[in-house]
Amino acid sequence: MARRPRKREKITEWSRDSRKRLLRTCLALEWSGVGALVMVTLTYPGDAGAAFIPRNGPMVHRHLRAFLKRWSRRWERPVGLWKLEFQDRGAPHLHVFLVAPRDVRITGLRSWVAQTWWEIVGSTDADHLRAGTAVDSWTDTPTRYAWKYAKADPAKERQHHVPDGFTDVGRWCGLINLSPRWIIIDLAVETFVKARRILRRWSSAMNGYRIRLIDSAAGFWLFTRRGNTRALVDAVMRAAT
Repeated sequence: MARRPRKREKITEWSRDSRKRLLRTCLALEWSGVGALVMVTLTYPGDAGAAFIPRNGPMVHRHLRAFLKRWSRRWERPVGLWKLEFQDRGAPHLHVFLVAPRDVRITGLRSWVAQTWWEIVGSTDADHLRAGTAVDSWTDTPTRYAWKYAKADPAKERQHHVPDGFTDVGRWCGLINLSPRWIIIDLAVETFVKARRILRRWSSAMNGYRIRLIDSAAGFWLFTRRGNTRALVDAVMRAAT
């Protein structure tokens, strides 16, 4: 008798494992080959348009899908990553890291994003049209942003408290037309300890690299803004063995 697939439980919180998965995924993406990024912030109207603030996750996700479809029709296929948060007033909002359209001024992109999101939400609130979105150049990779979540930054923690009356949160983040490139290396305990010692020395000697150690018994993370991470991993393995 075939085993029935296990039904996945509903997502109700931004768990520790979810934070680690986001960071792990960001580290496995080749951001250097993706292209210049912009961070798009999408919010909902204030008190004047409170009736248009979603009270459940599926509606927020529908709005995001509609936005990405319009982006695809107007510019090009969207590529990047999105993240859900909650404002102090209880309204959800989205941060979306997207590859910037080619040959488009950021002022023009800001105008298009504001108009498009305003139409999707349908609030008819003039203040929401004026200040409901933001588009900023992002010179780093989303990995730095993900690290704040992985280490439970107090400044960000309050944005993961699901407000009363908000149901079925669903996914808190996701990739947009991107696939991670995983590099997995199994190490014996002795080899890992030696490699960790080498990395700690290199962290202060190599400009541009930041070494993050999480749960020493489980392994280490590598994060670099520039250079070849694969080459660094190979060098560490040769030195450790």
